[in-house]
Amino acid sequence: MATPLIVVPPLTLWNGNGEVDCGATAAYAQLAALTWIDLFMLSGSIGEGKTSSPSARRRTLEIWAEHVPKERLFACVWSSADYPYLKELGVRPVVVLQELKDISALLKLLANIPAGSFIYSHPEYSATTFSPSVAEQAVNAGLLPSGAKISKISLADIHKMRSVVGDRFLLFDGRCRHIEASVKAGATGVVVVPFCLIPRDLPDRTELVKLQTMIDETQALVDREGGVAAQARMLTGLLRARI
Repeated sequence: MATPLIVVPPLTLWNGNGEVDCGATAAYAQLAALTWIDLFMLSGSIGEGKTSSPSARRRTLEIWAEHVPKERLFACVWSSADYPYLKELGVRPVVVLQELKDISALLKLLANIPAGSFIYSHPEYSATTFSPSVAEQAVNAGLLPSGAKISKISLADIHKMRSVVGDRFLLFDGRCRHIEASVKAGATGVVVVPFCLIPRDLPDRTELVKLQTMIDETQALVDREGGVAAQARMLTGLLRARI
């Protein structure tokens, strides 16, 4: 089994005025850069990207790009205002699928996103999601993106998706509850919200049992909170105790 890629969606840190806390964000990025964590996906759901302004998303990414190699960064696109600064900073976009009425709308979006883009599919944001059948249509139309974070996908659909998209497509399971099973099913890696805390005693990347145990401990705390906003507040409190 291939060693999975680990994607972490960082939190967005705010100051008392409701603006990006530049000093804390810089310390956070510096801490993250020292780890072996493969990729960081800025302005994701837990990073409050959907409710942040484009200027806040840009400032957060600018700070991270000062301390973490751009090859390790992605950033979510929540509106067309995000594209210019992502291009300027040289960071790969993760286009969030939002309010797509049907498969034709999804394929049209794929036809118009920048080359090399990734997508983020979650049923909360769009009832039309990037399913194996949609992926097959994208392949046939020459519209397959470079990769995707797919939330709420079953292991069976990960297997189907891999058979459709081929080996080069970077397929990230939005869940981290069963890393080994996700990878065996065909995922390139997983998105690990609990590691947004940048654990001090992070096990070696090959020690999947230890990694899963550490993930599960923090995930249990996350699951107790009602909704993404409450989860972000709880995790931010734990993170600020470190930086």
